[in-house]
Order: sequence, then C-alpha cells, then structure tokens
Amino acid sequence: MNASLYSITDSSLLPLEEEDLKPETVLQELIFDNPEILKLPSDEDDYRLYKVSKEQSVKKQNTVNWVDILFVDSNAIPVIVETKLEKNNEIYRVVTAQALDYAANLSSISIQKFKEKIESNLHAGENTPCSKEFLDKLEENIERNNMRIIIAADGIPSDLEKILSFMNAVMQEITCYGIEVKKMKIKNTGTVVVQRRVVGIPSSEKISSINDKYEWTIEEILNKMRDKGYKDNAELLSGFVNKMKQQGFSVNPGAGKTEIGISYKHQKDKVVSTYFDDRNGSCMVYIINKFFVQDHLGFSDYNDVKQFLVTEGFKEEDIFKSTSAYLIFSINRLSALNNEMAFFALMDKARQGC
Repeated sequence: MNASLYSITDSSLLPLEEEDLKPETVLQELIFDNPEILKLPSDEDDYRLYKVSKEQSVKKQNTVNWVDILFVDSNAIPVIVETKLEKNNEIYRVVTAQALDYAANLSSISIQKFKEKIESNLHAGENTPCSKEFLDKLEENIERNNMRIIIAADGIPSDLEKILSFMNAVMQEITCYGIEVKKMKIKNTGTVVVQRRVVGIPSSEKISSINDKYEWTIEEILNKMRDKGYKDNAELLSGFVNKMKQQGFSVNPGAGKTEIGISYKHQKDKVVSTYFDDRNGSCMVYIINKFFVQDHLGFSDYNDVKQFLVTEGFKEEDIFKSTSAYLIFSINRLSALNNEMAFFALMDKARQGC
C-alpha cells in the first residue's frame, strides 16, 4: 500500500505501513492492552481505565450476551466497548443496539464480581481502587445508567458517526462516542504506531456534568420537587423517607443533576433506592441490589421479590418493571394501603436478613 505517514529517524524518512487488524480479536487485544487509546481529549491527565474483562458475560433473562471489553474508569463509571471491523455489516446497523442492550443489563454482574476482576487485572504491587466508597459509587452509576459506551473500529462510517452524535444529544447519563483505530508499523523496524480518531465527541460540558455531581440533602431534594410543581410526589417521598428511618434504615442522598437518588441501607447494606427525575417529575423505587436479594433475603432473583410482594397484597399491575435483575415501581403506588403494607413487609424481611 502507499504510505501517507512517515517517521523521521536519524535523517532517514521511513514510511508507516498500515497493518491488518483482522480478525476482530486483534483489535480487541490492542485496546484491552492499551486502554489509553479510549481517552477523550477532555479527560483529566490522571483519568484511568481499570480492566474488568474481555468477552464479559451479561445475563438477559434466559440468555447470555457477551460484552467485547468492559472497563471501569477512575470515576467508578462502567465503560462498555464494542469492537467491530469496518467491513462488518453490523458496524452501524446493530452495534449501537447491542451496546445499549448490554448497558441495560449490566446490573446482572455483581459488584463483588467487578471487584474481583478489577483486582485480578492490576499489576503486581499496584494499589486497588476498590474501596467501599468506589464500589458504592460504581453500584450507583449502574443503577442510574451512568456509563460510557464506546464503539471501536478500524474505520467508522459517517452513518455511525451521526448515530453516535445523536445518542449523545438525547441521552442524559450515557456518553457515547467512537474510536477509529489504525495500527501501523515503521518499515524495516519493529516499532508499532497507533493512530486514532475520536468521532461523535461529547461536549466537555456533558462530561463535566456526569463526573461532577452535586451532593444533595433530603430537604433540598424535596424542595426541588416542590419548586418543579411535583408537590404530590414530594409529600409521598417525604413520608417514605420518614417511614424508612422509623424502620431503622439509614437514608443517604446521592448525587445527580437530572436523576436524584437516595439509597436506604441497613447495617451498611443497600436495600432499596429512590430516584426523582426532574425532567418528567417521576419518582421511582428501585430494588436492584442482587447481592442483597440473594444473600440476605434468600431469593434467587427479582421474580421471587415480585412474587413475595404480590403474595403480600401488592397489585401486580402497579409494578412498573420487573426482570430477573431488578424491580421498579412508582412511589405513588405506595399511596394504596395494600401496596404500602406489602412493601414494608418486604422491608421487615430485609431487616431480619441483615
């Protein structure tokens, strides 16, 4: 091929020859071994990507899918990387849908599994990032769908670039972009050079808003809900917070700008979370800590949680969404007495299991 890049060494002009990245695993290995390739220009100098796994399994109901590469960054944000070759017909038709599917089911991987895999990939003597604070933040980011999705390929067509830019514009918490990678070798030497192009770059304001979260108090959250005109949900949330406190749970406001979370813990184990979305006024209750459900409640998955609630009198149609990995319902459903009694029967069981 005709080289368009050259290296000047000791007054010699040496052409750079592009190397084939086939099969796809070659590209995958290159990125996994050199995660700095994925950094954005706006990332801080000390920004770091911690390796989790290649071909990481992600469970979806009765099926298992495989994430090409999974990292967690130094902000405890999961990073999903899908690798594709430009000639693959899936490069823009399927790849973004695949990545979003994996992101939606990332909670099927336990936080303990993340910890084990991150630490197994550290260099000898390297300090682990997996403090309790880091792992709690990772769990919160997964709950809030706060993550990066990166499409890495040897060539990114304009259609895919448009899709990535569109996704960045419409999705608040998820950052999407593409990395076009070319691997080259200086002729007659063993020196390898990697050229990359970032496409669909998210704005620095978006990256900043995701990484720099405002720390709320309960009263600030309630006042924000009232100011936005969602007084009914504010009163429901206030009553929920007070009752959880009365039941012996600690109440821990989270961070966020559009989705504002509160986690409820018993003896340091997170049992449930609530999230207020100031874009539409919704306030949802999330039961998503799979480790807690299995180890403390003795349930195999969230279908068992759903069955318990329904048996205790919770109306099945009032459960917004239930899968094997999580259960969600709107806080206004607790205004029905039977639903409230069923929920707090579950909380009683949670306290006993701690």
